[in-house]
Amino acid sequence: MVFDKNEWAVIVIFFLTEGTATYLHTKHRVMRTAEGLALILFNVYFTSLLEFILATKPVDLYDTIDRNYGELFDLPLEMVTYPVTMYIFMHVFLAWSLKKRHIVLLGAALLLILEWITMHFFSLFTYKGWNLMYSYFFYMFVLTINVNLTEWLHKRVVTGHE
Repeated sequence: MVFDKNEWAVIVIFFLTEGTATYLHTKHRVMRTAEGLALILFNVYFTSLLEFILATKPVDLYDTIDRNYGELFDLPLEMVTYPVTMYIFMHVFLAWSLKKRHIVLLGAALLLILEWITMHFFSLFTYKGWNLMYSYFFYMFVLTINVNLTEWLHKRVVTGHE
């Protein structure tokens, strides 16, 4: 394994997302711990499933980091950074009482910009059959699922009603 700019990018992104989520959870809590944990665990599974489908054969649309197979630095991205990023977006959604469509459209745009930065400056992704614009629609899909899950969880955990 060659330790280069994409591994450093993963480390920086990891600490930025973890630091932000920890700060939000301790200083500006809008979700109970059970809600946040459920959201993160769902996204660990969801991310792993989607990465398996899209980044491995027979589909194989892109590679992450340096290789076309899993490596050590894929784990913090899939298991921590991606799920915690969804936690941060859902925190903003609840804290600012945003409309679903606003968090989905703005979140997808922000994630698209971040993906472009990591791809162009840090070679975090290598597209094979993927196009950056596919990512926008993909992020809209993922954020829509997360917004609906967050609303459902929040309603049940906070109010205890269905």
